[in-house]
Amino acid sequence: MGGFNSEVSHRGTAYHVQTEDKGPGFHYVETIVYCSGRVVSSRKAPYTHLLSVAERTYRIQQFVEEQHTDMIEDIHAGKLDHL
Repeated sequence: MGGFNSEVSHRGTAYHVQTEDKGPGFHYVETIVYCSGRVVSSRKAPYTHLLSVAERTYRIQQFVEEQHTDMIEDIHAGKLDHL
């Protein structure tokens, strides 16, 4: 299991983005975005398609990082502004 935490500022609003691999038995990545201590967005994505590939651990970690980066890009693109 692994994950990322980032502080992101967009248009004067501070967000905390937390992404983690929920691990064996769950096989999904979860990203939660907080603003002022409240959950304002979340995303779960399964990675069962990666369980049988070569370099599985590396590919799952890449998947975690990509989801984290995608959520940060969504913040910067204004996709959470309505919240």
